[in-house]
Amino acid sequence: MKKRLEDVYSEVLEWFDLKKYKAFEDISLETLKKEMFIRKEFYESVSMFGLPHTKENEMERILTGEVILSNYINTNSEIYDKSEVLNEITFNDIAKIERHLKKYSEDIYQKSGSMKPERMKSPISILLKKSIFKSNKTEVFISFDINKSTDDEIIASLNHKLKKLRNHHKVPNPQSIEKYGPGKTKKIIEFRIMALVDLLIWANLQGFTMPNAVIARVLYPHESQILRSEDNIKDTDRPMADRILLGETGRSLEHYINKNREFRDTLLKDHMSLK
Repeated sequence: MKKRLEDVYSEVLEWFDLKKYKAFEDISLETLKKEMFIRKEFYESVSMFGLPHTKENEMERILTGEVILSNYINTNSEIYDKSEVLNEITFNDIAKIERHLKKYSEDIYQKSGSMKPERMKSPISILLKKSIFKSNKTEVFISFDINKSTDDEIIASLNHKLKKLRNHHKVPNPQSIEKYGPGKTKKIIEFRIMALVDLLIWANLQGFTMPNAVIARVLYPHESQILRSEDNIKDTDRPMADRILLGETGRSLEHYINKNREFRDTLLKDHMSLK
């Protein structure tokens, strides 16, 4: 049953406090990256499983106005300190691989329990893709010795290897990532994008699509000096929020920070004023 706009608006006002999101101006770019990652993980969990028990605290904090979630989560743990591009393999990753190998044991092991000879030298990335991920996964596993090789050697070798991997897996080089800079930070703050992200997460959890009319009314109340129409929400603001929930903006922000380390701890209110 479709909800009336008036009902959705009333339900949002029961928990949503726009003033709380002013706090985003006083966090750093690095913290913003973590806030995006937390919400992306949260949104993915809600989309797949509803509200998992492990995510109840995050939702409770959003509903009570504690919008800087990284204040309450150990974001230095392996889970939240992960890169969107390059990470070390964890024991948790190994455990997942082991479970999948057992599930598809007939493709990998002989009846005696030993691995099939033809599998012994197969790259694990190819093995998992064929047996488990059914070509939907493009993650690859690579090892190198940081003691034996210089950074330049490793980077040069990776550049060469990447071309072979893309050809072998038939995965083209993605289009250039979304650009990040002070202008993007300014839009995130002025268009109240992180608040919009939380509205979309809440609506997803409730099982309906948040109407643009409600978004415009909630994020830009009558006393607001900024005016954003439903078309602005549909054409600009909502796509920005969607890219955060998909991890695309977090990835571009990480790339920006890696290339501009001097801005890592810069507050958003200062970064958005840079030329």
